[in-house]
Amino acid sequence: MQYKEYNDYELIYMVKENDETAYNLLYNKYKPLVISLAKKYADIYFNFGIDINDFIIAGYIGLDNSIKKFRDYDKYQFKCLLYTCINRQMQSLVKQEKIKKNQILNNSLYYEALQTNSELDFLEIKEDEKGVNPEKILIEQENLKNIYDKYITKLKGLELEVFKLKARGYTNVEISKILNTTVKAINNAITRIKKKYNIYQN
Repeated sequence: MQYKEYNDYELIYMVKENDETAYNLLYNKYKPLVISLAKKYADIYFNFGIDINDFIIAGYIGLDNSIKKFRDYDKYQFKCLLYTCINRQMQSLVKQEKIKKNQILNNSLYYEALQTNSELDFLEIKEDEKGVNPEKILIEQENLKNIYDKYITKLKGLELEVFKLKARGYTNVEISKILNTTVKAINNAITRIKKKYNIYQN
């Protein structure tokens, strides 16, 4: 039994009738597409720490979703639906990874993103003349957190994304690739971030 003997509609119908062979035929037929898209996403988001196998798994989840959603007798429509479902699942994986990374970032990393001029020296916790004062450190850390929480709300869209990526140590070139924009756009965003910070401080 070869998948070339059947169109997609026939294979999908058999899959919905619990025909495991038909599912394997669809699996093998679209395996190259899944792997191709997985490689594409893995290359684009290499800095996110997502393994290509995770994208491949997401791709097969997308394949399953497209089979479940497909209703009409139109093999070309199925290919379009399949492509959409696979991309959507891989994009969802990237979004989940972004959320996870953002949750584990501590405030000191965020502050570091702005420590490019001497006016931001207040971000450094000072030592007491007689040594480190734990109580003072906690108070200053809380003050910095309050400043950060209020300031971060001033950033939207590209500025917010650039701010977070800079905090994680990415270069402007790397950020431009991740966000699919130009280095000039990243530089301009950083300039706006600094201006907003200075306005907020004043």
